[in-house]
Amino acid sequence: MSATPVVDPSAWIAPTAQLFGAIAIGPDASVWHQAVLRAECQEIRIGRMSNVQDFVMVHVPYDG
Repeated sequence: MSATPVVDPSAWIAPTAQLFGAIAIGPDASVWHQAVLRAECQEIRIGRMSNVQDFVMVHVPYDG
């Protein structure tokens, strides 16, 4: 998995969404306005046809 976001061409990412780190966005998925996805140490995968709604924070903590 890449340390930078990988977004399927059919996915939609709002211009105000913020994606950091190892993130994969699947086909026909969407990430809406002001959502933040942070994956500094583990990966985040948003599956096919899923959506992350406005103002959601998704963060993967460090393994402890």
